[in-house]
Amino acid sequence: MVLDNILAKPIQKVSEMKQTILAIMAFLFLISIYAVYLGVKDSMQPQEAPHKVALESATPVKPKPLPLKPKVTPKKKVYKAPVSTPESKRQFLKNTIAAITKVKKRLDAQFDMVYALSLKEKLTPQEEATLEKLKKKYKVKGIPCLLKRLHTHPISIVIAQAALETGWGSSRFYREANNIFGIWSFNKDEPRIAAGVKREGVRTIYVKKYKNLEESIEGYYNMMAKGRAYKQFRKARLKTDNPFEIIPFLDHYSELRHEYVKRLYFVIKSNKFYLLDDPQYLPPGWTNIKPADPKYLLHKKPKPAAKVADKCKKDDNVSLLQKASDANSSHVEDIKLIKASEPIKDKNSSKDKNATTLP
Repeated sequence: MVLDNILAKPIQKVSEMKQTILAIMAFLFLISIYAVYLGVKDSMQPQEAPHKVALESATPVKPKPLPLKPKVTPKKKVYKAPVSTPESKRQFLKNTIAAITKVKKRLDAQFDMVYALSLKEKLTPQEEATLEKLKKKYKVKGIPCLLKRLHTHPISIVIAQAALETGWGSSRFYREANNIFGIWSFNKDEPRIAAGVKREGVRTIYVKKYKNLEESIEGYYNMMAKGRAYKQFRKARLKTDNPFEIIPFLDHYSELRHEYVKRLYFVIKSNKFYLLDDPQYLPPGWTNIKPADPKYLLHKKPKPAAKVADKCKKDDNVSLLQKASDANSSHVEDIKLIKASEPIKDKNSSKDKNATTLP
């Protein structure tokens, strides 16, 4: 009996342990089933977006500004003048000389026509209308002043100025606007282009844009005919056709003054532009100089038409202020005049010795 009781106690404990383990397993099984039930239930219900829940529950926060991209300033286009080559120079001279010749021929024809009308006793209504139109264009009242403004000067001077002003056709104004002489524009309604560099760093300068080279040359002759800075120049070209006697009176064309006259002289001489003139004059030495005094040309005897033009003692429609400006800036003391050169002589010609051409 005692032995049976001893053996029965361990068996009883083992059975109690089994029951305890089974109970625990059953409890865990129930918990796991409940957990599965809750998961299935939550998945079947609609859920709000996470960002919405976060916005409702959290305090409003200002969004951080996105980093700005650094501003990139576009680089200004810098005009690079093409390198002048013998071929580009030849093409420039060919086109420009042809245009100058055409325009000068038209202006000379107008000059001859006005002079012929001045000799007539009575004009037709059409002739009177033509004269009035020209007077209005050149801002004069009488025929002498009109002739003075219509009078042209040698081609050698014009082409030499064109070469200097455009860098032998390489300037942007010449290539993009057909503007040979850099003539400014003050009318915003006319075709024009802006200069690349501002005047004194503030003011934008505009130059006229022409349809073709002939229009540009007409604008140049018109400027030389009416500009008050060229008053003495207009007087000089009435007295002589010698380009080397006329160019000193272009001292006010450029801020370079005397240096500009010197450059014109050497461009005409070195390129033999004087051969384009009629009559032709050989260049004198640059050392043969005199002050640019208008009285220097008084001994010259102008042609009959130029004599009529020389009767225009003053430009019409010039204000007193302009007259004072002309009086104060007629010439600069250091401007020197090239000594009058002798025209090229042709022994076989019976014409005037002062107006002969090359053999």
